[in-house]
Amino acid sequence: MIEKEIFGILSVLLALTRFSTYFWSIFRGTTRPHLFSWLIWAILMLVAGYAQHVDGAGAGAWATVFAGFACLSVAIISIWKGEKNITRSDWMYLIAALAAIPAWYFTDNPLWAVIIVSLIDICAFMPTFRKTWVNPYTEPPFSQSLAALRGFLSILAISNYSVITLMYPLLLVVLDTSLVLIIVLRRKFIPAF
Repeated sequence: MIEKEIFGILSVLLALTRFSTYFWSIFRGTTRPHLFSWLIWAILMLVAGYAQHVDGAGAGAWATVFAGFACLSVAIISIWKGEKNITRSDWMYLIAALAAIPAWYFTDNPLWAVIIVSLIDICAFMPTFRKTWVNPYTEPPFSQSLAALRGFLSILAISNYSVITLMYPLLLVVLDTSLVLIIVLRRKFIPAF
């Protein structure tokens, strides 16, 4: 059990490092977070952390809850320092994500809650994927790589492996890794401006 707690502590420390570098890049003006993505992520991380805790994830839920509060901070900061080009599709993803939150709330089944939260998180990533595809210099690859690694460590910290406790962190690893690939590969084709 001690190794699970060590992975839990490492994943929180990695999340702290990731968000510290992310905040630094926001205030330097090199990162422009998308308000819609970060608002949804804040809600989702806190919901998923709660679901993981209820299902016995133990230390595996620590980083998720910490990240939820950090995402809320980024969402607030993005009001002033974030992406200003909000498209119709961004609004559609926000509305879809927010509309699905009551479905999570009213389900008594933790599996359905995590499935719904996972689908909402995919919607949350879409505005950031779109923004980053257009301008890959608005997101830092290092910070996003740390997010993927943090997700992997949180998986190792889970005390009780089940579909419920694994689905959301696995999805986050896939989505964060996809964002890193978009950043790195698109930068090869689009010069910095």
